[in-house]
Amino acid sequence: MGPGRLFKRGTSYVLDYRDADGKRHHYSLGADKRVAERRRAELIRRRDMELDGLGSLEGQQMQLGELTQLYIADLAARTSPGHTKNVVARLARTLEALEPSRVCDLRPLHVLRLRAMAIRDGRSNRTANLIGETLKAMLNWAVEAGVIAQSPIARLKKLPEGKGHQVHRRRALSDDEVDRFLAASRADDERCEREARRVGTTHVPQTPLWLLLLDTGARWGEARQLTWGDVSFADQLLVLRAETTKAKKERAIPLTDPLAQELRDLRIQHQQLLGRIPTVADRVLLSPRGSALSVATNNPMRIFDRVLERAQIDRTDGQGRHMVIHGLRHSFATRLERAGVPLTHAQRLMGHSDPKLTAQIYTHLGVDDLRGAIKKLGRPSDELAARTATETSR
Repeated sequence: MGPGRLFKRGTSYVLDYRDADGKRHHYSLGADKRVAERRRAELIRRRDMELDGLGSLEGQQMQLGELTQLYIADLAARTSPGHTKNVVARLARTLEALEPSRVCDLRPLHVLRLRAMAIRDGRSNRTANLIGETLKAMLNWAVEAGVIAQSPIARLKKLPEGKGHQVHRRRALSDDEVDRFLAASRADDERCEREARRVGTTHVPQTPLWLLLLDTGARWGEARQLTWGDVSFADQLLVLRAETTKAKKERAIPLTDPLAQELRDLRIQHQQLLGRIPTVADRVLLSPRGSALSVATNNPMRIFDRVLERAQIDRTDGQGRHMVIHGLRHSFATRLERAGVPLTHAQRLMGHSDPKLTAQIYTHLGVDDLRGAIKKLGRPSDELAARTATETSR
């Protein structure tokens, strides 16, 4: 079958080869050519051994650390840097705690023990499941790539992850809370603007950020990377580019009228701040001091908490559910459901691959919504009640 073809795509070297079954694969082997050549030789060697009937035994002898390096090199070319970073950290912690170091020595019992330790430490079932699921994903990838013959934990089942097993539950804002939150944010922006003028600096309003999260359902990482080239005022449309989304798929979201106006005003303020017309490459959302937004660190969360306090919205409700920045995305989904938007439409707007995720995780209908549904049942009419009483007296 040959050694395959190694070529450079962007910053990474990619191997084009056929496995023992003749199936064609493209795998990223990293940015260093010497490392990529070494990994190619290992993949081809294992494929040839499998063709000779020796691949099963040889592959299962591989060190888990070595397998991790192959997996991460390919994963980095297929997913976002943030996801890759999380997987690297999770696998590093798991491999450090695991007793076996080779694939053939790994047993489901080893993963079960790690999950039990995580539960004892107060982790939720979902967090505990990530231990086994991340390891399983790597081993499944190795099977598909022909690196190993089988995964020793392929049949390991997940722990239940329903609401009864959640440790930290998020909540959504009600319609009244959304109004109060935005009003409090505008008041906070006005206060910060007065203070900035007093000391001779500028303040970039943050209300457009919160309104965008509420009216588009964008994730923080998606929203912070928006540029003015992603906003079309003519079509009243916002486009989340594939390279910025979690699923690596482009998502187009129509703008509400209030959000479109807020962004127009924001663009004018950016022009004043920059001293020029913003270009298509300039970021839409900036920090209060005019720098690009980073990950959701202490500063945006401090502003978020300050606005919640001003709006008199409890961070934790009576059911123990927490209001965090990501809760604005939950609020978007809940508002869609209240408005009667079909689940398939909500799924596309949210960017979920499975509608079950939209239905089960991101819906937070409150008691008032359910009370309205019960009222629709109505009551027997007076005429029916009277007729029933007459028949009873006979």
